[in-house]
Amino acid sequence: MKTRFSTLDIIACVEELNTTLRGLRVHQIYDTDHKTYLIRFSKSNKDESQTARLDEETSKCVLLIESGIRVHLTEYNWTKNSTPSGFTMKLRKHLKNKRLESIRQLGVDRVLDLQFGINEASYHLIVELYDKGNLVITDYQYLILNVLRPRKTGENEDVKFMVKEIYPLETAKKSSDISLPTANDIEDLVEGAKPNDNLRKLLNPKVIFGPAVLEHCFIEVGFEENVKIRNIKKEDYSKIRKSLEIADAIMNDIRHNHKGYIIQQTEFRPVENGANENNEVITYTEFHPFLFHQHKNSTKSSYKEFESFNKAVDIFFSSIEAQKIDRRALQAEKDALKKLENVKCDHEKRIKELLELQEIDKRKANLIQLNSDVVEKALFVIRSAIANQMSWEDIEDLINEAQSENDPIASLIKGLKLNKNQFTMNLKDPYETESVAEMVDINIDLSAHANARSYYTQKRHAAQKQQKTIESSTKALKNAELKTKQALKDVAIKTSITKARKVLWFEKFFWFISSDGYLVIAGRDAQQNELIVKRYFKAGDVYVHADLHGASSVIIKNRDPTQQIPPKTLEEAGTMAVCYSSAWEAKIVPKAWYVFHDQVSKTAPTGEYLTPGAFMIRGKKNYLPLTQLIMGFGFIFRLDEESIERHKDDRNNQKRESVTVGEDESNNCDVEINVDDGESDGEFPDTRIRTLSVNANEEDIETAIVGGESSSMLIKAKQPRVKKQQKKKKTDVTQVKQITQEEPNNAATNRPLKRGQKGKLKKLKEKYKDQDDEERELRMAILGSIPKSDKMKNKGKKEKVVDLSEKIKELKVQQNNNNDEILENDTKKDDIEINTNSDYGEETKNDELVENKNETLKEFHEKRKEIEIEENEMDDDEDEEATSKPSEYISLVESLTGQPFLEDVLLYTIPIVAPYSALQHYKYKVKVLPGFHKRGKAAKTSLHLFVNDKSATQREKDLLKNAKDQDLARNIPNKVKISAQNMSTIRSKK
Repeated sequence: MKTRFSTLDIIACVEELNTTLRGLRVHQIYDTDHKTYLIRFSKSNKDESQTARLDEETSKCVLLIESGIRVHLTEYNWTKNSTPSGFTMKLRKHLKNKRLESIRQLGVDRVLDLQFGINEASYHLIVELYDKGNLVITDYQYLILNVLRPRKTGENEDVKFMVKEIYPLETAKKSSDISLPTANDIEDLVEGAKPNDNLRKLLNPKVIFGPAVLEHCFIEVGFEENVKIRNIKKEDYSKIRKSLEIADAIMNDIRHNHKGYIIQQTEFRPVENGANENNEVITYTEFHPFLFHQHKNSTKSSYKEFESFNKAVDIFFSSIEAQKIDRRALQAEKDALKKLENVKCDHEKRIKELLELQEIDKRKANLIQLNSDVVEKALFVIRSAIANQMSWEDIEDLINEAQSENDPIASLIKGLKLNKNQFTMNLKDPYETESVAEMVDINIDLSAHANARSYYTQKRHAAQKQQKTIESSTKALKNAELKTKQALKDVAIKTSITKARKVLWFEKFFWFISSDGYLVIAGRDAQQNELIVKRYFKAGDVYVHADLHGASSVIIKNRDPTQQIPPKTLEEAGTMAVCYSSAWEAKIVPKAWYVFHDQVSKTAPTGEYLTPGAFMIRGKKNYLPLTQLIMGFGFIFRLDEESIERHKDDRNNQKRESVTVGEDESNNCDVEINVDDGESDGEFPDTRIRTLSVNANEEDIETAIVGGESSSMLIKAKQPRVKKQQKKKKTDVTQVKQITQEEPNNAATNRPLKRGQKGKLKKLKEKYKDQDDEERELRMAILGSIPKSDKMKNKGKKEKVVDLSEKIKELKVQQNNNNDEILENDTKKDDIEINTNSDYGEETKNDELVENKNETLKEFHEKRKEIEIEENEMDDDEDEEATSKPSEYISLVESLTGQPFLEDVLLYTIPIVAPYSALQHYKYKVKVLPGFHKRGKAAKTSLHLFVNDKSATQREKDLLKNAKDQDLARNIPNKVKISAQNMSTIRSKK
């Protein structure tokens, strides 16, 4: 199979690429693996701004470059890496928004030079398509700026492909340096070759045409295909010279040829008799810009013609994976049928052996009966010798001596088996002159007729064994046929699923479909949190988050931006946010809240640094009712186009009465700063929440920073001295009111202690003996455990204003003095603020602390700038399904169902993890609760439960069995237990 470009292919594609791409600008660059890169071009429009986008079909072209393999235009969507590689970033840095000026081949080597820009602002991308390949970025003087595979070459390794070296253009072979072999050269080559050498292989190293062109030209001048040296005569040297001239003409004319050809082979899949199935398996083997004679007239292969060589190459490489699947399926089918054939052959062989054994036993018994007198005499001789107590050697010598004297009885004895109490006689039918003698074993203890009877008995046993063998083999054959049919069916199902299975854009996140039919997605880590908000969070969508550190950012995709999200979907999204957090393992139930699209922003306040995955939440947070830590695991099925119509009203029937989303009125509250510096959770996205409330004169505004991998840094500039008119306005945002607590109710303290409480109180007193009231209140404030009744009691009393922020941080450092570096760094990044005392108009400054933090802030800003550059250069065309029209998004969701009908055509199945209420109407579902089992084992147990469900159809069982192991438990939280109706039955069977 041809897998890389030849010199002829490069010559053919250069002209075509120049015609299509010259004058286009680089829009974006992606990488699919470490050696394959995609360059997306777009037309420049001088009348409009550079950012204006034209129609994709007419403006955008994608050039695929695989180092050492191929360069061609592609129309297919190739899987792109989510994070661009370092070399991709270098390509973007130098080539993005540059115009492609030319593509040329360096000499006759398999090397392309792509020039972007003109004059001193130009850059060159050198693509090497020989050996292991390489990609080199140079400036206008061919000074290497970056190289994919640095190396040294040359005889003394004097040629270096490294940064800051000059790319060696002079090493490229030129067409003028290569001349065709003369007649004398050809004669010398042929005479010096071995007789069995191939003429094509002999001349290929001496010319640049390639083996396919040489073979075509040899056939053109009259040689047979794959001609050998032994068949070459002296008068054929001129024909060889003529074929080389024809090859040179083809190389010159190929630039003007725009067609492409794919050579393909067809194999036939074995099918049952009468089956009307397409049993052809087509495999692409080669691609060429010219139709050669060896392919045109071949009986082993066929060809397909395309309008352009680029299109032929694109289809060839894009079809390789699908054809590999077909070939693996074909091989699996052949193996299954081969096993069945082996079983049949073994069955026939055993039956044949038993028939032959019966025939032999019958023949031997017949010969004994026909020669009964001779057999009796031989028995008498052997028995007499044994009766005289002769040794076995003496008996053998006695028989040999009698044979030498031509004794008729002794001459028929051909061997002694006295250890088995037998001897062998050479008997034949005395009534047939042409009968062949046969060796027959005679038992010494039996008479002649008894020996014949024993052979008839053996024949009868063989016949009985044959009958049993036939019966058992029939069953074995049926079982083998059933297994073969099942194997063929499994191969067909797996192949169809593999071809139909397309990974949906939201599967890389946590996701589920709500009871009302809304798609809900959540990030697995801080980077995905950043991604889903930046790329997939649109107007009309809702942002949901748990009021707990370690929770994931959840997005509800709105089916209709003009409508509001139903409460049921909001509750399920809140359950998802809570369960994908540290609350799952801790088995606690925090609150969840939601905000709207216009309340979520990536713009931080002045001086504020937002880490990846952190967002500003402005305005009121709408809290959801407390939920339970109950998730569900099940399977959802992908339907074909016809089956979607049957399920259009499924979710409408499941919807309960729900109240539309509205904003609740919130009470004005005092200004407060709540910083959560808890350590990150290893299993779920690291989310940190800091709530800022500003008590303004006109309205109350609540602002929160949600998400991020580390706490944010805030540095405020020095404020000017406040004027007298402004002193009256109280804008102190750094102080909170601490309300003194009342003494506990005497009636409650005088109650008698119940059993066990006395010892418990003793332990608590010992544990907190060094804790004063103020410290206890601060710790309770951190935990959010101050009862509402206490706040009401303290209302109206004298309030004591203290700066809680520093004390809270000090307590946290005391609690977590042994924690990891993340927490230590967070505690060092204290907010640097300038507080103004409004009562006295004095300005308090901390210049020294600001100076100490300047270097740290500078490092953060530089790091943030690098991150923003990478984020801005992310694939803006990736996941087109996610950013497509709402109708397309709705149709995608509607093609998935958890309750398939018998008449539905199911393409494949997808494991789904969702709040259990969203799976209520699913056919296959189990409850997932916090526990102590591994999620992989829980997923396999659930799958076993589903497969053994009596209501499952065969198609559903087949699809469930073919679910990939890596997809089963990917979205299940750690440490779980599953609950189902017949779980005890399954466990007892195990």
